[in-house]
Amino acid sequence: MTRNRRGSGEAWYVATALDQPGVDQVVGRVLTRHDLLGPYAGHPAVETATRVAPVGTRLLFLLNHAPRPARLTAHAPATDLLTGERVDQGDPLVLDPSGVAVLQ
Repeated sequence: MTRNRRGSGEAWYVATALDQPGVDQVVGRVLTRHDLLGPYAGHPAVETATRVAPVGTRLLFLLNHAPRPARLTAHAPATDLLTGERVDQGDPLVLDPSGVAVLQ
């Protein structure tokens, strides 16, 4: 594995076929290095996506792909637009199996 800097960016090259744990480790290093891991990266069954509306409103979509509840901690104050429930930073946030939350 090698990393080359070019201007303000960098490229990583892996000269082998990695198994899935190896891919996860390399990708995790790259994402950590560039501060790109989301607040729920430790929950592999939870998919997150942030969308910004044309007026600048930020929405965080959380999707639980697991057949069991995902027990998270709110990383910021927000309102779930699907339920109207308000959470504060540090509050428990539970997604049902295959559950979805849209936080604003």
